[in-house]
Amino acid sequence: MTTMSKHPRRTSPLLAIVAAVLLLTPACANKTKPLQTITITHDALATAQDLEVNLCLGAANTAAAAALPAVNHCTTALARQIGLTDAIHQSIQSQLATAFALHKSITQQLANGATKVDLAGLQATITAILGELAKLQAANPQVAQLTTTVKGAQIR
Repeated sequence: MTTMSKHPRRTSPLLAIVAAVLLLTPACANKTKPLQTITITHDALATAQDLEVNLCLGAANTAAAAALPAVNHCTTALARQIGLTDAIHQSIQSQLATAFALHKSITQQLANGATKVDLAGLQATITAILGELAKLQAANPQVAQLTTTVKGAQIR
């Protein structure tokens, strides 16, 4: 026969803290995952924009390209070699501008506490950019790097 203790069971304060951390961690992780995903998407698109500007204009990055007189006209021999025309460049840059605007809106929604956001428009824009990149000479290592970078922006 077992006897019951005369003292009520007390929970250790440390056990209570550990339990609270374990219970709250998934909730925090679920709230930060969309923000982390969208941050990765933004960073990949910003890198892709710099790579594309370098291929087209020979500028080190987008900021350096802004100082050039003709940012809508591809001027490098490499651009001609890989098939990066003015039209493709302008389309990619336009799609990137759309992606950054969508990203800003999504980030704001998440910052305001939204638990669900519509990512379809951003994903469609990324797919459109990949469509433009498919027109370029894929065997070129710089084109491959640009394509891989844009693929890294895809929402998973």
